[in-house]
Amino acid sequence: MEKTPALKEIYEEFRSSYFRKKVQRPERVAIDLQPSESDEPDVQVEEEDADDLRIFMPDESDLQVGKDAVDTLQSSMPDEPVLPMKKDAVDALQHLVGLREVKKAIMRNSYYMKLMNVREKCGLQVPKRILHTVMAGNPGTGKTTVARILGDIYHDMGILSKGHLVEVSREMLVDNVIGGTERRTKEYIECAKGGVLFIDEAYNLTPADKSDRDFGRQVIDTLMPVLSEPGDMMVIFAGYSEEMAKLFETNPGLASRFPVWYEFEDYTLDELMEIAKFYFSHHGFIPTEEALVKMKRVFREAMSYRNFGNGRFVKTFIENTVLVNMAERVSGMLDTQLPDSRVLSEIQVEDISELSEIGFGLCHKVKTTRLQVKGFQMSQLENIR
Repeated sequence: MEKTPALKEIYEEFRSSYFRKKVQRPERVAIDLQPSESDEPDVQVEEEDADDLRIFMPDESDLQVGKDAVDTLQSSMPDEPVLPMKKDAVDALQHLVGLREVKKAIMRNSYYMKLMNVREKCGLQVPKRILHTVMAGNPGTGKTTVARILGDIYHDMGILSKGHLVEVSREMLVDNVIGGTERRTKEYIECAKGGVLFIDEAYNLTPADKSDRDFGRQVIDTLMPVLSEPGDMMVIFAGYSEEMAKLFETNPGLASRFPVWYEFEDYTLDELMEIAKFYFSHHGFIPTEEALVKMKRVFREAMSYRNFGNGRFVKTFIENTVLVNMAERVSGMLDTQLPDSRVLSEIQVEDISELSEIGFGLCHKVKTTRLQVKGFQMSQLENIR
C-alpha cells in the first residue's frame, strides 16, 4: 500500500523520534504505547526499572508521537482489522499473584507486537521479530502458567494461530536409539505449531557431565531451523536462572535466538499467604485467624530451605497436609449424621502441621544472594551447614 503524503509525514516523524537514540541490542527494543485505561496493567513502569527490563523506554513526547502514528495507521487500514488483546487473557495475567516485573515486560512487548501488526496491515515494513523466550527462576514461580497465558495473548492478537501450550522435558525428547531423538523432537515441533513449545529445564539437554555424543544435543540441532526464523510458533526454554545462564554461555549460538528473557522472582511471604487464601476461597474452605497465623509462620520457615517450591509448595502443603489433617479431625462426625457446612469448611489451627512433622526440615537450609550474570539477575544458593 502506498503511503499518502500526510501518513508518510507522520510515519517519518514517528520513526525519527523513536530511533534517533543508539540502541545496542535492536532485537530487544520494545515500544510502550501507553494503552487506554481499560487496557492498562495495574502496575506502572518506573524509570529506574528500564535496565532490568532490558527494553527501551521513550520519553513522554515520543509516546504521544508513537500513539498518534498508530491511530493514523489504524484509521487508514484495509477492511481486515488488527486483532486486539482480549480482556480475558490480559486479565488472567494481571490477576496472578506477584510477578510485577514479568507482567510489565510482557505487556510492553505485547504493545510492540501490536504496533508491528498495525504496520503490517498497512503495508509498511515490519522488522522480523523472533518470539522465542527464556523464563528463568526457581520452581513454583509461575513459569508454566505465564507461558500458557502468553500463548493466549499472542493468539488473541493473531500472532499465533492457535496459542496452545505443549510442555516437554529431556525425558520426552531424547531417545537412546540413533535417529530417535530427531524424530521425537520433530513430532513435538509439529504438535506445537501455532502455539508454544515449552521445554522445562532446557539445560538438561546439554548437561555438563555428558559427552558431545549425548543424544540431548540432537534436540538443540533439530530445533535450530525453527529458532532461526520467525514463524507460527514460540519456543520457551525454562528452568533455574543460573543453569540457564550457563546453557547460553556454553552454547553462544542460542543467545541470539532467544531475544526475550523473563526473570521470575521468588514469591514474598505475603504473596504466599495471598496464594493460600485464594486457594481456600476458590475451593470453599474458611481458615480461622489462628490457622492463618500459624500457616504464615510455617511458610516463613519453609522459605529458608533448599527444596522450597514457592507457589507449588503452598498448593502441596494445603492438599497433602492441611486438608488431610482436617479430614482426620472431622472423620468421626461424618459417620453419624451430615454435619453443617461450617464443620466441612473450617480450617482450624490444629490442621496446620509444623514442618518438622512432615519431614521438611531434613533438608539443608540455604540463603539467597543476588549477583549479575550477563546483565541478568540471578539467584545463588549457598549451603548453611
